[in-house]
Amino acid sequence: MGKHDDDQDNGQAVKQERPLDGPLATLISEAANAGGGFALTVAKSLDQGEAGGSGVDTRVFRVEAKVPPIDGYQRPTDLRDYRLETIDGLIAVANRYGSKERSLVLFDNEQVVLVVDDQVEQGDRERMTMKFRTSPDWQQWRSILGKSVTHRELFVFLRQMQHTLAHAPILDRMRQVKATAQVKIDSDVRLDGETAGVVFTVSGGDELVKFPRSFEVLLPVLATDVGDATLEAPDPPVQLEIRLEIEMPTEPKQPIRFILFAPGMDRAMDKRVNDELEELQSALVDWVVVRGQFCERNRRIGQKENARS
Repeated sequence: MGKHDDDQDNGQAVKQERPLDGPLATLISEAANAGGGFALTVAKSLDQGEAGGSGVDTRVFRVEAKVPPIDGYQRPTDLRDYRLETIDGLIAVANRYGSKERSLVLFDNEQVVLVVDDQVEQGDRERMTMKFRTSPDWQQWRSILGKSVTHRELFVFLRQMQHTLAHAPILDRMRQVKATAQVKIDSDVRLDGETAGVVFTVSGGDELVKFPRSFEVLLPVLATDVGDATLEAPDPPVQLEIRLEIEMPTEPKQPIRFILFAPGMDRAMDKRVNDELEELQSALVDWVVVRGQFCERNRRIGQKENARS
């Protein structure tokens, strides 16, 4: 057996105990890389082949097109496990890599997971994930809700977030309270319709400050809802009601404290996520798109199954 381009003189014997798959593969690979061909000599015995007897059959093969070299040590391609940013991106990836017959889309209020092929019987199920990331303003307001904060802490927060205030009375009332003012300990909160009055003791005497019991803010819900100077936000901000509760001090020189609540914040988040999911379902018609979470169990022979998600 030997390899050549135009002649067959440079032959190479193959030992009988070696399998032919390896030498044949090498011949084909080298011939393909060189753009030439190879000759295959077949004899009944090794001695007969070396002597060139009448029982020797020689055939010449020429490789017309190159084939990729065989590399048994090349590692497998990594699994696709993409982190997507938008619903439009998830739809584009689904149409490229998935199919309505074999793919599965799972969603909840935190993320959407595309399982590219849910019917594979071996290996892992490749998946793409898109998390619903909230906007920075939304996160800032979420961080202060339900916390008991001082006048100074709330004033600094409102001043930083004044671009989200639908109206400014709450910030004006916070400015009205002087840094040296102390709450009159023997007074109560005076509720009057939409305001809550608190009496402060200042150098000139007592001063009544009326805080609004609620005010509105305008917030983009998702990070993708935030526009910039050149790009208009795809979805307008939602208007949320913020309710203000006042904690009066029980001891002299204790500061007055405030607590903010937003009862409609979770509902606004659910509605915004549902809008995104409706867009997803309308784009992936006849696909399996269901509410749930991606979970899988290891199925290996002789090992206990362990759930993982």
